[in-house]
Amino acid sequence: MHDPSTPLEALDGLTQQNGQWCFTVLSYDLKDHIEKIDSDRMDAHVMPVVLTVVPQRVFRFDINSTAPGFLILQGDFNGLASACYSLIQLVREAYHAPAPSPLREDHSSLQPTLPRDQYHLALQAIKKHLQRGDIYEVNYCHEFVGHGELKNAFDHWLQLLRRTSAPFSAYMQHKDWILLCASPERYLQRKGEGLLSQPIKGTIKRSNNAKEDALLQQQLAHSPKDRSENVMIVDLVRNDFSRIAQPNSVEVSELFGAYPFKTVHHLISSITAKITKDTSLPAILKATFPMGSMTGAPKISAMQIADKYENFRRGWYSGSIGLRAPNGDFDMNVIIRSAIYQKSTQRISCGVGGAITMASIPENELDETLLKARAIRETFLTE
Repeated sequence: MHDPSTPLEALDGLTQQNGQWCFTVLSYDLKDHIEKIDSDRMDAHVMPVVLTVVPQRVFRFDINSTAPGFLILQGDFNGLASACYSLIQLVREAYHAPAPSPLREDHSSLQPTLPRDQYHLALQAIKKHLQRGDIYEVNYCHEFVGHGELKNAFDHWLQLLRRTSAPFSAYMQHKDWILLCASPERYLQRKGEGLLSQPIKGTIKRSNNAKEDALLQQQLAHSPKDRSENVMIVDLVRNDFSRIAQPNSVEVSELFGAYPFKTVHHLISSITAKITKDTSLPAILKATFPMGSMTGAPKISAMQIADKYENFRRGWYSGSIGLRAPNGDFDMNVIIRSAIYQKSTQRISCGVGGAITMASIPENELDETLLKARAIRETFLTE
């Protein structure tokens, strides 16, 4: 475990672990150190801004033909081999299991902390910034919270995996915190000199009726509002990449791909770039973090405005979990569709948000956040 004195030292330390695997968690609050944006929101969980681990064992296993899984161990491995393989099998089974039947969300122990009328007021205020041209788009988030002892956190995460089969899921325990992540989104991948970012902007529900579901997917693919939100973030990522990319190497390899997940359809674009071999991870993160899909455009103004009107400090939510290979390649997700549990306070929280533009209708935006939070809320039910 590496607990440096500053987050930027942690990023430097991460790139110096030559020939070793390295696991990292980045808080959204790393923005305060990269862009000098200070949040005055209370940090309910007091989570580390950067957490890095050099694991003693890394197991790689197949989830499906395109999605590898990793089991990362920190501590004594002796006698744990059979337990590790059992855990891997549980993850595989959960990922491929049929989605459980929907449950009533009012039975969830996770309830919104922002009343509906206050959400509407916040969006009205944000729209004034949009009208003045302060921003073009902002990702505005709110929080669901519950309290109580979480006795079987890993079982809850497996339930969440059954409901989502999300490709960038992760489960982590560290000191006082447990993170249960079911993210559908890749923030950043490095392979040699290549970078790939795949921002999500655009969401619509799924249907059990195949014909209706196909129509919903097409509706999302051709939605002017969702395409506008998506392309603004694509342009932001292109601009971020251009700060570190080799000349003329930034490309949009896919624009407005409509992809089905277990609970929703998402609109995903892919942006690629080439960097030099000696481009460090700190340099890459300084140019691209936080990810555009969780901020807005222009990025700094959007972060400042989001912080002004949000009612919580995001912490690990909107940050990233990543794994760096011995050769320097890495893959990092976006921490969304996630629950954070603090053992000492028995507090469970889930952040959720969406892009706000001039075309946004407050009631529709709120409904979209409820749709995104549904699988997590169904995972945490009251007794």
